[in-house]
This record gives sequence, structure tokens and C-alpha cells, in this order.
Amino acid sequence: MAWELRNGKLYYYRKIRRGKRVFSEYMGTSETAELFFLLDEFDRIEKAETAMLENKQKDEIKKLNKGINQLAKIVNGMARASLLFSGYPSHKGQWRQRRNG
Repeated sequence: MAWELRNGKLYYYRKIRRGKRVFSEYMGTSETAELFFLLDEFDRIEKAETAMLENKQKDEIKKLNKGINQLAKIVNGMARASLLFSGYPSHKGQWRQRRNG
């Protein structure tokens, strides 16, 4: 979104992307153009705030996942230790009871 100076007058143009190309859409010169400008600025700020909130939520989820992964490692270690002490060694990824022989 930009105000452009052409022939000594200010004109407001909205930039629109269609595929790989960018087009300029004429919005006006007067109060109507000012209203379009304010609406575009409001939309831009709203999108920035939404992106900021999404990033904050992603960071919180990453922290929770890190804690869950640490807890899973502890639980898996405790399960392995419990099975080993109970006489179930791991053989090719399977827990088997020792034979008495």
C-alpha cells in the first residue's frame, strides 16, 4: 500500500499479488483514498498481531513438547530398569523372561 506522488498530486494505490505478478490498484486521491489507507493499515496491524500471537503459541507448545519428551525418557528408563531387575532382558527389541536351566 503506497501513496504515490504523480504530477504533483498524491494518489493512493493498493498493491495486489496475483500469482507471481504484482498489480497496482488505484484507490483515489481524496478522503475516500484516506479511508482505504486507514482500512489497509488496520488490516496490516491486525495480521501482524495475529502472527505474533501464533508465534507465542508455537513457542509455548515447543516448551510443553520438550517437557513431555523429557518425561517420556524418564518413564522409559524406569520401565527398562524395572524389566531388567525383574529378569526380563531385552533381546532384539523384545523383552523376554530368562529361562531357568
